[in-house]
Amino acid sequence: MTIVRQLIRIFLIALIYIISNVQTNGVAESSDPTNQELALLDWSSGIQIFYCTDAPFEILVEPFKQALIQALNKFCRNATACRLVK
Repeated sequence: MTIVRQLIRIFLIALIYIISNVQTNGVAESSDPTNQELALLDWSSGIQIFYCTDAPFEILVEPFKQALIQALNKFCRNATACRLVK
């Protein structure tokens, strides 16, 4: 009986190792960026904003929001398909 238990333990340990190794090697993670996310990052990483420290926050944010909306509309013609929520 103890030999059977040891064999079962060895089998389960090997199975867990194989499953965990397969899941981490060669499979795209859900956190991997999509082509659209990479394009948006490329577009947004070149933005430099110069502003007066006394300017209200709304004045600083509004041009960036408009540019982001235009970029999203360019990539995403259908709000439902892109899972955008108003």
